[in-house]
Amino acid sequence: MEPSKVLVSPGHKYFEFNLKFLFAVGLWPHKEWCRNKLELYKMYETNLHMLSVVYLIISSIGTYNIRGNMEILMSNLDKSLIGYVFVFKIFAFEIKRKELRSLVNDIMQSGDKITKKCEDRMTSLLMFVMILVTMIVSAFSMSALYDGEMTVEAWMPFDPLQSKKHLLMAAQILAVTFMPCALRGVGLQGIVCSVIMYFCEQLQDVQMKIRHLHYSPHRDEEVRQEFKDIVKKHVRLIR
Repeated sequence: MEPSKVLVSPGHKYFEFNLKFLFAVGLWPHKEWCRNKLELYKMYETNLHMLSVVYLIISSIGTYNIRGNMEILMSNLDKSLIGYVFVFKIFAFEIKRKELRSLVNDIMQSGDKITKKCEDRMTSLLMFVMILVTMIVSAFSMSALYDGEMTVEAWMPFDPLQSKKHLLMAAQILAVTFMPCALRGVGLQGIVCSVIMYFCEQLQDVQMKIRHLHYSPHRDEEVRQEFKDIVKKHVRLIR
């Protein structure tokens, strides 16, 4: 059997990288931890939430302050909306996290099999998107600094255009508040893609089993049981 066709259990390593990534960005606490560890992680998670809220506030104020210049306003909105989308995804994830955790646990304990190729593809995709987002944000920031401009028009407690030092400080504040949003958004995309890819693999598996289901009188009971298992799996996937 080809390495790409080797079947592995989703409970083995399929979600491992995704869940570690979500854990690192403060979105996936370990339930088996003691109370003290959970409280410390909650503080870490709350601090990252606060950075996201700070980005929303300062970028919104900055956008409002330039409302008179339509060209700059639209350009700023174009860049800021990416951060807004990431933040709203995070809040939506927080609301649905228990349900997603239950779904992931069900998949890991289901005994279903996926191809090794699918497992490797998921890890590569998440790493690629993370590196790509980081490079794009860095490129925009460096270009803005080179031109003596703000990456995104945002309110600061000082004049960022007063000097290079102030501009660099403003860029650092924007980076510290935006990058957690971006990395968390990438993590959410990764876990959602993993679940979708799992379902696609399993629906293909159901389809293949139906195609290879051949009835014969001497295999009546065996075929009935195989068909019953296929129906049960399909109902579970749909549910």
